[in-house]
Amino acid sequence: MVSVAARSSLLYVNHPEWRVGDSYMRLSGTSMATGIVSGTLALVLEANRTAFAGAPPLTPNAAKALLQFTALKVHDERGTEYDTLTQGAGSVNPAGGVMIGASA
Repeated sequence: MVSVAARSSLLYVNHPEWRVGDSYMRLSGTSMATGIVSGTLALVLEANRTAFAGAPPLTPNAAKALLQFTALKVHDERGTEYDTLTQGAGSVNPAGGVMIGASA
């Protein structure tokens, strides 16, 4: 995941191989993903509330299932897909999460 970097941080200074452009870094882990996943979930909940007005809200387990079901599989640099223990459900897919229940 690419995010804004603190240019004076030890990670930025000591790991130029993780830099993307002048002010960003590519890192992984829950601290990098928290904002993206929580924002995606907010969009999913809003879309569900709009599409199904008056219906009960999504349960926590249903919301989690939507995020997991629409996750994109993660691959290494050779294109080999990571196993579930390495990648979890995959990379969050905001467009997929919002599109659940939409008709074509």
